Amino acid sequence: MKVFRNEPTYFKSYTLIKVTLILISLISVFGAIIHFAEPFTFPTVWDGMWWSIVTTFTVGYGDYVPLSPIGRFFAIALILLGTGLGSYYMISFSAQAFRNQDADYKGTLKYTKKNHIIIVGWNERVKNVIQQLRASSYSAQIVLIDESLEFLPPDLNRVHFVKGSASSDAILEKANLKFAQTILITADQNKNEHEADMQTIITIIAAKGVNHSINCIAEILTKNQVVNARRAGANEIIEAHLLTSFVMSGSIMHKGYSDVILKLTNQLETFTVKILEVDQKMVGQFYFDIVVEALNNDKMIIGMIRDKQTIIRPDKSIKLTKDDFLISLN
Repeated sequence: MKVFRNEPTYFKSYTLIKVTLILISLISVFGAIIHFAEPFTFPTVWDGMWWSIVTTFTVGYGDYVPLSPIGRFFAIALILLGTGLGSYYMISFSAQAFRNQDADYKGTLKYTKKNHIIIVGWNERVKNVIQQLRASSYSAQIVLIDESLEFLPPDLNRVHFVKGSASSDAILEKANLKFAQTILITADQNKNEHEADMQTIITIIAAKGVNHSINCIAEILTKNQVVNARRAGANEIIEAHLLTSFVMSGSIMHKGYSDVILKLTNQLETFTVKILEVDQKMVGQFYFDIVVEALNNDKMIIGMIRDKQTIIRPDKSIKLTKDDFLISLN
C-alpha cells in the first residue's frame, strides 16, 4: 500500500522532468533550424532560440517573425508541438508550488535543514517564546510540532510547522530531529497535569531515541514526575508549578513582587542572564574577587553553578574550579 501511495508523486515529478528536457531540446532544435532557414531574419542561433521560446510559451512579442514559406512551416510545427508542452509545464510548475505552500501551512512538508530548534506544543507560552527568540540575536531556525493545529498561524513567520504527535518517530523524522540542536517540550494544555507530564516523558524518550545527544528541555507540571523526566533523558527541566507558586506567594507578601520578578527574568529588557564557563585564569581565584572584577567591567556576577547545583550569592571564600559556571547579569 505504501508503494502505491508514493507512486503518483514520483510519476508526476518524473513526468515534469521529462517535459522540461523535451522543451529544452525542442526550443534548441527549432531555434537552430529557423536560424539556418532564414538567416536574414534570424542572424544568430540565439535570435532563433529567443523566437522559439516566446512562441512556445505563447508570448508572441512579434520582434522576430518568419517570412519565408519554409520558416512559417517550422513555426506552425513549433506551435503545434511546443505550445501544449509549454502550457503543461507552466501549469504543472505552478501547481507544484501551490502544493508545497499548502503542505507547509498544513504541516505535512518535511524540514531538511540542520542545527534548528524544535518546539513541541502550541500555546500562549510558546507564542511568547518564539517572539522573544525572534526579537533577540538568536538566529537558529524554529520547527513547531503540534497535533491540535490545523494550519500554521499566519503571524508565525519563519517557522516551519509539522503537524502530528512528537512521540511518533515519523513526525520527529519529518522535523529532522536527528540534526536539530535543541528540543523544547511544553506541557499539553488540553490534558490534566498528570496526563500532560506522562505525554511529555514519552516525548522525551522518543526524542532521545532518535537523537540521544540532543539538548532536551522539558516543562513538567507536577513535582513527582521531575525525577522520571530526568530518567527519561531531559537535560533541563522547567518546573512550572514551582515558578508560578513562588511568584504567587511572593506577590501576597510583597506588593509589586510579580512585576519585579518578571523584569528580572525577562531577557529582552536592559540586561541578559548568561551562563559563562570559568576561564583558565579564574581557576583557583576567590569567587568574591571575580565578582569585584566583573563590576569594574560593568558586569554583574550573581551566582555560580557547581555540580549541577545553582548557588546564588555563594560564600566569599569559595574558590573557582575549571568545572564551575558563573551566572552573569549583563
